[in-house]
Amino acid sequence: MKRTVLVLLALSLLAGKAIAEERFLYQVFLKSPGDRAQVAASGLSPYALMENSIIAEGTRVTVTASGLTVKALLPAPAKGTFYLVIPPFRRTPKMVREEVAQRCEILAEDTDAFFVRAAQEDAEGLLARQFHIVRVGMKPIQLGLSSPIEPPRVAVYNPVIQWIINQITPSEITGMLRDLSGERPTMVRGRQDTIRTRYSLAAKNSSAIYYFYEKASSYAGIDSVRFHPFNWSGYTDSNVVVTKVGRRYPRRQYVIGGHIDSYSENRYVYAPGADDNGTGTLASLIAAKVIRQIPFKRTIKCLAFNAEENGLWGSDVYASQAASRGDSILGVLNGDMIGTNYTHTDSFTAYNANRPGSILLTQRLLQMDTTYHLGLHVIQSTDAPSWSDHYSFWINNYEATSVEEHDFSNVYHTTGDTIGQMDTLFWTKVVKCMVAALCDLAEPDTAFTGVEFPRGGAVEREGFALNAFPNPAAGGAEICFALPQATEVTLDLYDFSGRRLRRLAQGREEAGNHVLFWHAGEVPAGVYFLRFKAGNESLTQRLVLLR
Repeated sequence: MKRTVLVLLALSLLAGKAIAEERFLYQVFLKSPGDRAQVAASGLSPYALMENSIIAEGTRVTVTASGLTVKALLPAPAKGTFYLVIPPFRRTPKMVREEVAQRCEILAEDTDAFFVRAAQEDAEGLLARQFHIVRVGMKPIQLGLSSPIEPPRVAVYNPVIQWIINQITPSEITGMLRDLSGERPTMVRGRQDTIRTRYSLAAKNSSAIYYFYEKASSYAGIDSVRFHPFNWSGYTDSNVVVTKVGRRYPRRQYVIGGHIDSYSENRYVYAPGADDNGTGTLASLIAAKVIRQIPFKRTIKCLAFNAEENGLWGSDVYASQAASRGDSILGVLNGDMIGTNYTHTDSFTAYNANRPGSILLTQRLLQMDTTYHLGLHVIQSTDAPSWSDHYSFWINNYEATSVEEHDFSNVYHTTGDTIGQMDTLFWTKVVKCMVAALCDLAEPDTAFTGVEFPRGGAVEREGFALNAFPNPAAGGAEICFALPQATEVTLDLYDFSGRRLRRLAQGREEAGNHVLFWHAGEVPAGVYFLRFKAGNESLTQRLVLLR
């Protein structure tokens, strides 16, 4: 009898231990500012970040010891395919719960999203109803509790950055958007093509990817342009990665990007996606163009992500691989729908999830608007939306912000998402703000950043003068200099990096005015500097060369 009791007691203890060690998938509710850190310290494995809760896996003992408020969802390891489903803009989960329940098994909900189990085709079926979906890979994610890698620098006016953003014009980027949204034919892979859809599973998606790749490849001064292939659900797609290597800190990177794929109810035939997300994609492409001849201290990467609409596949693979390699990505500026301005308030929202490093990125956008007088209303939000590619970087412990129009388009995910619905002047200003922040963070590395650029005419001092006409120039320019007395002179041409290209004049010159003609056919378009030395005096003038 005694032996029987002992056996039963041992079995009971083993059963209790087994129950205690049984693993579950939980929804962990964040009720205080310290709860996110408590999740990280508790031994729970977080899988998805929602606005006010985290989806995590752990044992009963772990959950009890943590003191956190939880709801058990499923025994772990959970079987199936899981998604975050985000309702259409300005609608809450409560408003659309029945609609989601018809297609998906709702496991948990928050103020901003549902956590569901669903077949891929059922989850993607919600896209036509203007939902967003994010596939949850059921792998541990980072919660963004660390301090920024680099201390913030004070943003100050830089004439080089001013020149860079001055190159961004509504006419040029709108022309690119007409190409990318199928409003006009364009040249892709050596033949005329019309990109009427960029849906990830449509053939024309490849045309869009090649369009971005070929445009970026044509920008002299960019260090590399490459395809970044990835697989998802049996399909093969590709991102595009454009790199400008930093001269002083090449391993430290800043990223600008946007998703190139589109969606509509007629997605295989016509999905123009002008605002969603031709606008964010072209912010990245135009950044590559305008920075191409400028040296920077840190590396800049301009990306086009693919298959975002199907669950952030392209950015998830890119960010996960970057984290595995240990890439030092200091910040990501993600543009997603930045062209709608119904109320004409010129407002956009920059989300930072209350992460220390991401807050610095949104603050830098605000500083750029003020420093370069762009006239925008920059709204910094501590919300943590998961609906775009910034989320892939957040969960891989990189700092990011998603830049999005405040007046959210009411025609996204439809065939009505065309340029005619957008405010292209507002869009241009947002692009300038993003590019200015990117350049300010990466820091121009040129000897001429402190040169005062005159509004026009000669640079003069103590009777000495230097002028180039016309400026901007095309085939060449007349270079004039004046001397108050005879003296030794040199006149040199420099590029933006401070590298001397050639000596245009040298010797002793008499007092008076002197003119020489510079034939500019041997150098590419860009910004150059004339440095004139006469005795102890030195004058420098900027010269812009067009083609």
